[in-house]
Amino acid sequence: MASVPKGPDTFFRLGPAEVGKAQCFAVRRGEVERRAIGAALYAPELRLFIDRLAKNPSASGFLRDYVDINPRIDASELESDSPVSFIPMDAVEDGATGGVSHSSKGLTEVQKGYTPFAEGDILWAKITPCMENGKSCIASGLINGIGFGSTEFHVLRSRDERLSQSFLWEFLNQETLRSVARYAFTGSAGHQRVPDSFLAGLPFPLLSSSKQERLAYFSPSWTAFQADRGRDFSVIVDGISN
Repeated sequence: MASVPKGPDTFFRLGPAEVGKAQCFAVRRGEVERRAIGAALYAPELRLFIDRLAKNPSASGFLRDYVDINPRIDASELESDSPVSFIPMDAVEDGATGGVSHSSKGLTEVQKGYTPFAEGDILWAKITPCMENGKSCIASGLINGIGFGSTEFHVLRSRDERLSQSFLWEFLNQETLRSVARYAFTGSAGHQRVPDSFLAGLPFPLLSSSKQERLAYFSPSWTAFQADRGRDFSVIVDGISN
């Protein structure tokens, strides 16, 4: 882009977000730089989705206010040859079913070069096309309570006792969210990923425990819901919140 104006409050125009679509947006330079995001984040489909979340009666903050993204784990109490769970990308099912299988590896085999997680953490694929295909699960039944897996997973853990992991999993795996998340991709073609900053900045509807329990009916283990995932999660949240 030639001769981009300077100054954080300067408005400048960005070209089409997608080839072949006549779209142009005027944004503050500072907003782009502060959030470290690209012009595609101003795609109408994404803005409508974010606005809908922000206007939800239960939206009281952002995902980062309630959730740790890619938290550290403490494996100091384990011996170097202790077995731990291992979950590569291909061990997680497509289709946002939550299905996953894991194998056993020695701690020293996976402690470097893989993503660590703990019992109950959510694994959410960040790379295309795995993200769009709904590769995500709740890590459970981990050997010694610890696991390691693909570096192409984001790991999410509720740090607010009012937020259940099951509800968080459903929020992250709604079809609309996965559809609009592609506008946040960074990286070169074929190796594009959703940055953790995109998830962290999502307006989040923290429902009451009773309402979360009602949505827990649609948990990853309830396969009937997977066949009806066309009922977008945001619609369900809207209905319970009102």
